[in-house]
Amino acid sequence: MGGGGSSHETHYTYVDDTAIERERARQRELERLEQERRQREHEERHRIEEERRKEEETKRAEYERQRKLEKAQEEERRRKEEEKRMRLEKELCLRRHELFNYKFGNKTGLDSFGGLELDDVTQLRIGVFGATGSGKSCFINTCERTVRQTEKGSAPDSSTGQEGTITLQDYLPELFFRLVDTRGFFNYNANEIVEFQNILHGKIQPGDNVIRSPEDRGSAASVNLHPCSTFANRLHGIIIVVMANDPRLRKGTLEKYLSPFREFLCKTGLAPITAVTHRDKLNSQEECDNALHQASKATGSSSDHTFFVHNYTRDNSKRNPETERMIFDILHCALLTAEKAVKVMKQRKMEEDAKAVNSVEAPVEVFLRHLQNEHKGNHWSTSSLKEVLNKLTKDDVTNVRLLVMCWSDVQAHFPLGMKKTVEKELRSRNMID
Repeated sequence: MGGGGSSHETHYTYVDDTAIERERARQRELERLEQERRQREHEERHRIEEERRKEEETKRAEYERQRKLEKAQEEERRRKEEEKRMRLEKELCLRRHELFNYKFGNKTGLDSFGGLELDDVTQLRIGVFGATGSGKSCFINTCERTVRQTEKGSAPDSSTGQEGTITLQDYLPELFFRLVDTRGFFNYNANEIVEFQNILHGKIQPGDNVIRSPEDRGSAASVNLHPCSTFANRLHGIIIVVMANDPRLRKGTLEKYLSPFREFLCKTGLAPITAVTHRDKLNSQEECDNALHQASKATGSSSDHTFFVHNYTRDNSKRNPETERMIFDILHCALLTAEKAVKVMKQRKMEEDAKAVNSVEAPVEVFLRHLQNEHKGNHWSTSSLKEVLNKLTKDDVTNVRLLVMCWSDVQAHFPLGMKKTVEKELRSRNMID
């Protein structure tokens, strides 16, 4: 063989690293997945934190909005309450001023009294009646505090008289009207109706004591009556104070007991006002409604003239504008009904005088006032008529018979026009030549 050269043979070794690559690839994939998981977790945490932050911001914003809204509502509520308080205070101020400047006829108008004699209406007296413990004295004190704007009233908390004694006393005398305290009424004494009538007619006046005998409830009360009381000294209005929780009210006993009082008031033309106290002792609105209804039936007041009243007391002494408005409402109704009662009384008196005017025993005042109304064209002034009556009284000419007997002596007391009218009337009756 030739050549002498050597031959080199290359050998290749095949190494299978597929598994390694796969493992590496798997590891890389795992790392990628782990990184993605972490990224997702991070993003999720960020998202949750962002949502929580936004939610908290929303809550804070809502809280601030709600707080501002509540603050605005509270300010609005306070503003409205202050406006209401100011309006109420203004109303109370006006009503207080109106009460201090009250003159007879302000409630119904003087025109409605046309033709009626009002010279003797120099004051209105409103009697306040109620059982012991009803809150009557507290009611009067509440009226005084309301009208005078004081911290305390002057009425005693309980009767200062002896047991069985009724003492009349006037309150608020600086006004045209006054409240008359009548202590110790409606205690189931059979003679109370007689005392009631005497007080209303002015036969019992402030300062008089009415002594009841506790041993003999059937006997008449001891009192010196005023037989010739003037119109100004009688009662022209009445307020009855009733306890809301009085068992007699609930059972109807009070209604039965007050029956003769209601009948008498109806005959006299007086319409009572009812003030119901101790409302805080009732437990429901139904009980309150029943108390008002039963009080109205018992006293004879209309439902419009029956009021709950929260009196000022030792335990309730703080000023309350709502209480004072209720007091003004009650006093307004009391004056309104008093004026109406005066009109009824005066009309009845005029009718009685008209029936009696033809009698020679008719009072000369009745006779002359009748002529004044019959001959309105003569324009007799009230002052001139009053002057004539004063002169006739000094001469003891008190009735028509005496006027006729003394005509030649007293005719000079009359103004010319009045004299001619009187003379003509007396001639027409064939009383003078």
